[in-house]
Amino acid sequence: MPLPDRRNAVSIITCTKRPECLKNLFTNYARQKYAKKELIVILNNDKLRIDSYVEAAKAHKNVRVYRKPERSPLGACLNYGVSLASYGLIAKFDDDDYYAPEYLADSVRTMINTKADIVGKRAHYMYLSGKRRLLLRYPNKANQQVPLVQGATLLVKRSVFGRVAFPRLNRGECVQFCADSLAKGFRIFAGSPAYFLAVRRDRSKGHTWKVSDEALMSRNAKVLKESRLLPDALRAVSARPRHP
Repeated sequence: MPLPDRRNAVSIITCTKRPECLKNLFTNYARQKYAKKELIVILNNDKLRIDSYVEAAKAHKNVRVYRKPERSPLGACLNYGVSLASYGLIAKFDDDDYYAPEYLADSVRTMINTKADIVGKRAHYMYLSGKRRLLLRYPNKANQQVPLVQGATLLVKRSVFGRVAFPRLNRGECVQFCADSLAKGFRIFAGSPAYFLAVRRDRSKGHTWKVSDEALMSRNAKVLKESRLLPDALRAVSARPRHP
């Protein structure tokens, strides 16, 4: 259920450079069953037409669209989004992954229950589009304090950004952000793997992180289904989780 207290209002930041992800990024936002939220979209590709995003944003409440030059690293774009955020909790959504309707409420509830400064997912589901396989990565890293979480699942208290910023990197910026936050004494907690699905395109097409499907299947992962279509995978990640 939504958590209506304004102190728990969430600013969602999505940085995007892929035009084919326009619909998905707005759908993820609209899908969230959470009352107090806003979406800040940062375009990071000089070829993207900002008017297309502004027009799409009109169908939703509390959405703003901005642009940063393509030369700006992802970390700088995220920091820009943080500077524009209206609320006390800041979430990072990727433009190409799947966030179930209960995702945001579940993340906020985990933060409240654990009193952590940063929450996210270390154990998480991943769908390999090329092989049609559903993985559970880091299955033993759920519902516990951790040194880092998946960047696409970050939920951060605004107070953290008074002492830590995203590094000016295009890759590894979230890993370094978690490391810097730990060094400053902030607590990071990984919730359950439910309600989020990382979607990997065939042969890492369009992904910043280049890694083979074989490597993903062999490193800290369980193959849950060997022949599963994406709609089935989406249903699989939406099961109600166990809370800490």
